[in-house]
Amino acid sequence: MKNMEDFKGLKKAVYGAENITILTQNDPSQDATGAALALFFSLKNIGKNVNIPTIPEIPRKIADRFKKPAKKTFLISLKKDISEIYYEKKEGEVNLYLKPREDDISASDLSFKTIADHEAAELPSPDFPKPDLVIVLGMPAFQDVEKGSEFLSARIPLDIKMINIDNSPLNQKYADFNILKDFSSLSQVCAYFLRNLDQNIVDDNAASSLLYGAGSLLKTAGKKNGRKALPFFAWTIKRGGDLSLILGVGEANPAGKRLLDRTLKKLEPCGCDIFCSILTAKDFCLAEASSKDLGFVVEKLKSCFNPPSFLLLWESCPENAEKKTMGIFYSENEETAKRIGRIFNGQNKGNGTLFPAGSSDPATAQKEVLNAINK
Repeated sequence: MKNMEDFKGLKKAVYGAENITILTQNDPSQDATGAALALFFSLKNIGKNVNIPTIPEIPRKIADRFKKPAKKTFLISLKKDISEIYYEKKEGEVNLYLKPREDDISASDLSFKTIADHEAAELPSPDFPKPDLVIVLGMPAFQDVEKGSEFLSARIPLDIKMINIDNSPLNQKYADFNILKDFSSLSQVCAYFLRNLDQNIVDDNAASSLLYGAGSLLKTAGKKNGRKALPFFAWTIKRGGDLSLILGVGEANPAGKRLLDRTLKKLEPCGCDIFCSILTAKDFCLAEASSKDLGFVVEKLKSCFNPPSFLLLWESCPENAEKKTMGIFYSENEETAKRIGRIFNGQNKGNGTLFPAGSSDPATAQKEVLNAINK
């Protein structure tokens, strides 16, 4: 039976499985790797044993992002030979006793420090039990799956449930459940699958994996893919994805990057290919940024994602003046941008307009601007 998007049955299959294997092509692409890791972390969050035999270890480029801080370890060193060591526990405290063999010790012989240790997320070893569910990523034909079954140490038994996730229009819909979407990346299809399964199982590791996978498309195909994937990128960042995986770690404007992160987390489609985001004074405070960093935000929105139109509103609190709402509207249609500039007495520059909104309340200002755009 070839079910398309039977999420009721699919949830039953996923939650009823104990051991889940994720299959990709051998030596998978960055996109397939990100999608597989997102599934790995998400399914681990619901207590599943998960294995990705085609990815024996997390790629070095992103491995450090999946390290979780461990509890602090305290190191006490005594540069003398010890004859006895013991501790005494009292209510709310612990006393540690070190008894040196010799009496001639000084404070300089004793040192105390903390060790910054981390616990890394690791993939399971190849010695994995027989799966009772197989999730296949990016394999259009069952023949591809049969070739990949060498990683299972045996052919796939017919009674094992299989989920087929792919973005290829040539996929032959061979599995029990087929999640096939014409998205620009496999990571986007995987995100679609996880959102319908239960988006709450997508943690920061899973979201960062999706960004890692789909982020490669911004480099290879640029603005066209960024535009189509903007809602996906906004969603993954809301789920805790690391924005540096798109922008690069060495970004010159850290405050601007933090403000861009806040902007994307609040980004919502407003109809007619317009995306809107409202920043509060708290957003600027949390980002340790100012209105001067908005230039960086606007430039990155345009260069990375190229939305047809976007509206950015923020609270402005000048000294000795009433609070007001300021806005930036950008549109591919230069005449629309100029019209907004005329209506709200703004300053036009190319396809963008900086303007004071009519209302001090950003939500009301957004409605007023959208009404003006749609007239």
